[in-house]
Amino acid sequence: MHIPVDPALLGQCPLFASHGAEELADIAQYMRPISAAAGTRLFSQGEPAEGMYLVEEGRVRIVSRLPGDQVVELGWVGPGELFGEVALVINSQHSTTAEVVAPLKGCFFSRPHFEMLRNDLRPSAFRTMNAITHTLCGRIRGQIAEIRNSLPSRAPASHRAGRSGNGSRRSSHVPPPGLEVLRKLPLFAPYDGRELKAFLAPLELRRLARGTVLFAPGDAPRRCILIVRGALRLSATRGRAAEQLMVLGPAQIAGDLALMDGLPQAALCDVREDATVLEMSRARFDALRAGGDPLAFKFFESVNRSLVGKLRRNNRTLALLAVQGRTRSGPRQGT
Repeated sequence: MHIPVDPALLGQCPLFASHGAEELADIAQYMRPISAAAGTRLFSQGEPAEGMYLVEEGRVRIVSRLPGDQVVELGWVGPGELFGEVALVINSQHSTTAEVVAPLKGCFFSRPHFEMLRNDLRPSAFRTMNAITHTLCGRIRGQIAEIRNSLPSRAPASHRAGRSGNGSRRSSHVPPPGLEVLRKLPLFAPYDGRELKAFLAPLELRRLARGTVLFAPGDAPRRCILIVRGALRLSATRGRAAEQLMVLGPAQIAGDLALMDGLPQAALCDVREDATVLEMSRARFDALRAGGDPLAFKFFESVNRSLVGKLRRNNRTLALLAVQGRTRSGPRQGT
């Protein structure tokens, strides 16, 4: 017998704060109550991510296992909080382990049930996807801030390049690669020929020289970068000190965080290897976001995968910094 979840329970969670009563009821009907004793492992790092957990009572510990079998505590989840929500927006594996440390009472929302709502184009599904994306953005910014704070306040000049000339980026226009070449990249594989032509038409293809700075912390969000060839680097900076966050290669995206939440850039982005990129303006990004058509849906699936990749890479960096004693584990939840 299916025991319904009270929609009021969802309304107490920040993720669902902007949902209306009908939308909460729409989601609650597909959720199932769960309970678990202390010591229960809800999921393990590397297992398929199956859905989102909401805690009503109890406490869950989130840990990460590093190479060498070292376990690092990343945070705790308590009443009114949730974790595992990434499973609703991308099909992936867990990057952390969740362990119940105080008897758990809550509810679970599976990915297949969420996909039913999404495939029916229900407003509740789109509002939930937007809320999850904003949650991801907030967590990524918190991670970058913590990594930045781990850097020394004074340091010798770092390796990072300065902006070329008066702040413009060194670049040149290049002939566009063929559609078949682009469709070999995972970023563009979901599009059929007609969709890919429509997607590429407003974009600008550029070749960027190594060392070119595309954006720096505090810059306004003006564009996102889709990498075709070469590599870009994201770094957290504090004064002259820098900590590399990640290297982005072909089929990956830079600048998506700031365009998604509308806040200034959080990290430094420069060209690590000569690169060929497609630039999407903020106006085009916003138009796709408002469109709600299949092409836009496929693109923002890619954006969500990009954000999750950044979240997980930053979590690994923070775990290593914690081992080195450079930072303390904070309230970072599991994915």
